[in-house]
Amino acid sequence: MITRTMLIAVVAILLPGCAGWVSERPLIPAAERDAVGLSGTYASGEDRLTIRPDIGGLYVVTDGSDTNRLWKVAFDLLRDEAAPEGEDGEPSQRTYLMEVSVEGEEKRASFYDVIRIDGGDGGASGAFTRFEVLCSDAAKAYAGRVEDKFCVFDNYTRLRAAALDAVAWSDTARMRLSETEFSLLEPDESYEPAPR
Repeated sequence: MITRTMLIAVVAILLPGCAGWVSERPLIPAAERDAVGLSGTYASGEDRLTIRPDIGGLYVVTDGSDTNRLWKVAFDLLRDEAAPEGEDGEPSQRTYLMEVSVEGEEKRASFYDVIRIDGGDGGASGAFTRFEVLCSDAAKAYAGRVEDKFCVFDNYTRLRAAALDAVAWSDTARMRLSETEFSLLEPDESYEPAPR
């Protein structure tokens, strides 16, 4: 187990500019992981991410500029806003807690963001928006502890509650969220949706 100070150092090195939510180990239980319909190469400006489903309800994400840099990612459904049945217009949107596990030399950590995925889940989703959650005063109330600019979580239930709270705050524009939009650039032709 790494020390608390080392956790912050690992995340700061692996994720420069991050000042959000972290944990010393993955917190989303395997039974709570959800299939999200992301598969292929997604673009945001010059940035590229390749996303592929993996075993155990996880996804593998690689950075388009450095294919050796890969992360194991889990998603936990927070909210499903399906368009009313038989109604044309906006596609459904699903909001997830995203857990990204990173590893350095003998060190591991997880960090968290919230993402909104546009479109149905019957096939590969065409777009998603990543919201970088910050260690706000509201999030600090749920965190196990706070170190530097990081809310350090040690419990899945409190982590999920913080994520639901952040989504509620963002709905009413009470919390500033940094967001990055990604669009499907190249679909993964071998993608098959997970059975429900």
